[in-house]
Amino acid sequence: MGWSLAAVLLGGLLQSATGTGFAQLAAPVLTAVHGPQHSVATLALLGPVVSGLTLSEVRRPAILGRTAVVLTIAGIPGMAIGVLVLRHAPVDVLKILVALAVLGGVVAIGRGLRLRGSPAGPGFVSGMLATSTGLSGPPMVLYLLGHRARPAEVRDTLAAVFLATGALTIVALAVGGVLHPTGHLALLFAATIAGQVLGRLVFRRLGERHRAATLGVLVLCALVALIPAGQAVL
Repeated sequence: MGWSLAAVLLGGLLQSATGTGFAQLAAPVLTAVHGPQHSVATLALLGPVVSGLTLSEVRRPAILGRTAVVLTIAGIPGMAIGVLVLRHAPVDVLKILVALAVLGGVVAIGRGLRLRGSPAGPGFVSGMLATSTGLSGPPMVLYLLGHRARPAEVRDTLAAVFLATGALTIVALAVGGVLHPTGHLALLFAATIAGQVLGRLVFRRLGERHRAATLGVLVLCALVALIPAGQAVL
């Protein structure tokens, strides 16, 4: 249980500070301790806490409205597919593919690639990953960074989308019969909230280093996801 508490605490801190990192960091640990279905359901319940607190701390959140709406709506059909993947497909293989894709995306963005096109594609992929692996953040983060969104826009837009898709993910998991969170939810909620509060302080100190820090978090989370998934496949 200690590892689970530490994972959601650090995940909450990273997401509050950079806009991403909660599910990506906590999912491998929760999966190893509780199994994939319990992990996804638990993350679906905890995630909206981080997002709601992030939006509540600022008077006027810097949300990119149209982008947030498209990301959310496009994620709905992806969630339905993700539930089927969670029930029937080898999720560890999918996690490896996601982690490798994230690493490639970080390299591309780090070298100055500017992404074009609609946010619908990243939204669909994020929705599918939300209900199958809990790793829904990277496609949206890479999209926003590729469009040169400001730090507050990245954090607040992601928080708004995560809040909406979190509620939809809970519904999708319940309808699919796979909403089975782990026990000790009260302790996990407390650790998540503590991490989010600490992350506020980190966000204020990052300043112009926010973009580099966010890319670093994506790399860290991709590497963390590769370890248990790779062991399971091998």
